[in-house]
Amino acid sequence: MTTELLAAVQRSIEQDLSTHQREVLVAIVSALPPNEPGRLLARLTGPTGPELSCDECFEQLELYVELELTTSDADAAIPAMRAHLEGCSACAEDRESLRALLRSESGFRSDDGHLGTARPRPR
Repeated sequence: MTTELLAAVQRSIEQDLSTHQREVLVAIVSALPPNEPGRLLARLTGPTGPELSCDECFEQLELYVELELTTSDADAAIPAMRAHLEGCSACAEDRESLRALLRSESGFRSDDGHLGTARPRPR
């Protein structure tokens, strides 16, 4: 599927973009940091595993964040959530807001700034 999608994108670029537009596109992609073209491609092609809609994400987001903050395996509990959050900036923003709110209400703090590594804050 990914190969077919890439071929379709390439055909569209060749057929629908002017020479100048193609040059701008190449310049933009070339200016990206080393890992960004791969991340951009991953966002364009979408997740390879199970997918959630924004509505499904919203319904399960509180549980997912609570699992992250208690060092449970949130990704195992809700497998499609990580891929959705990586591809949807609106839902990722909701997640960050909810994490901040739950941390402030429950006294959790992140040990090292990474996901799922929270512990109760000493009093």
